[in-house]
Amino acid sequence: MCPSQSTPIASPWFADKGKIAPTIAPRVLVEEDDAATRHAMVATLRAAGFDTVGCGGPDHQGERPCPLEVGEDCPAAVEADVIFFSFRLAEQRNRLILKKIRRVNQRTPIVVEIPEPQINRYQDVLNGTTLVHSPLTRQSLTKAVLDAWNGPDRLQRVLRESLPSN
Repeated sequence: MCPSQSTPIASPWFADKGKIAPTIAPRVLVEEDDAATRHAMVATLRAAGFDTVGCGGPDHQGERPCPLEVGEDCPAAVEADVIFFSFRLAEQRNRLILKKIRRVNQRTPIVVEIPEPQINRYQDVLNGTTLVHSPLTRQSLTKAVLDAWNGPDRLQRVLRESLPSN
């Protein structure tokens, strides 16, 4: 079940853990449909000091439809400081969900996991995101989230800051 329907993303709990300075530690939403992979990613990011929740996507919503598929905002995505989106399966449905997440959360940095050979095929949804190639490692996942949050790409940062508030 998506965290937006069970519990909201809480304030960071890691400020006194000393792993990441509280001024740069984001709240992260991990969007991954495979439960074991999602659990490993959430655990990795929590161990690194992030306040992290996972969502299994549209097929893991229980009795409710995914808010993004019915034209609503996803509360978990709105509350996140960084969104991680697994795009290993670049099927049409995942592509549409990624487009909706980007449209609704224009100022939120998005990390997209994708196999390197697929990058050129999906530039329409990947431009402006931070890419990380699969297979992931703990280090590559953590680095990608920090890079997205810190906005190493000046153009991405300027674009996010210049967008009108919703």
